[in-house]
Amino acid sequence: MLIILIALVAVPAPRSAFLRCCLFLVISEDKLINADVVTFSHQSRGQTAGLNQLAQWAKQEKVNHVVLIGRPPTRTDRCQASVPFEQLGRDQLIRLGVPPNRIDTITSTGRDRATEIAALGQHLQQNTASKVIVLTDRISTRLYHQICSSTLDAEIASRISIVGLPEQMFDLQNWWHSRAGVRNVVIAILELLHAYAHGGQTVPGETWDAEQYEKDLCEWTAETMAADDG
Repeated sequence: MLIILIALVAVPAPRSAFLRCCLFLVISEDKLINADVVTFSHQSRGQTAGLNQLAQWAKQEKVNHVVLIGRPPTRTDRCQASVPFEQLGRDQLIRLGVPPNRIDTITSTGRDRATEIAALGQHLQQNTASKVIVLTDRISTRLYHQICSSTLDAEIASRISIVGLPEQMFDLQNWWHSRAGVRNVVIAILELLHAYAHGGQTVPGETWDAEQYEKDLCEWTAETMAADDG
């Protein structure tokens, strides 16, 4: 990683070529193999496209089972009685024609990527003949490689391939032309650097956002009501 960064800085190149080269920092994809396919609840940017791709591969017999890994609900989810992603994903895949007996669901014990990969590792430990494809955003593919190689047993990690979904929100080859592209690529680079620095452990990401938003909203409402009463 350090060598790549030095090369990018040291070698003069047009600005667009330099920025396009930044994608090599975060993208590292494997070839599609005949295996089970895994997708995660937090892949919201490509969730619909991901489930459609899963259904298409399953119907074409390109993959075996589909494994959906969800995150535990936040307090807000519980208050709103939200349906878990793995249940929503299962229902949608069945509507798209995937037989129910070819869909497995797992709920992670935590809300960060490393814990989700640990849940996948336990699944593979129990299914010793299984190989899986982790389907994720293209700009997260190298991050998942780093998490798997750093946190899982080598034999289990060798049974995991990482495949990226086409980007839905922005043109990946010209990512710096849009706010969404800049935000997501920069975050992907920072997450990858964090994983390298902390042995594959990842930041909780969006774990606290919903609950913090709820807390801030309640405090703001209380302050507003107190001001009105005064």
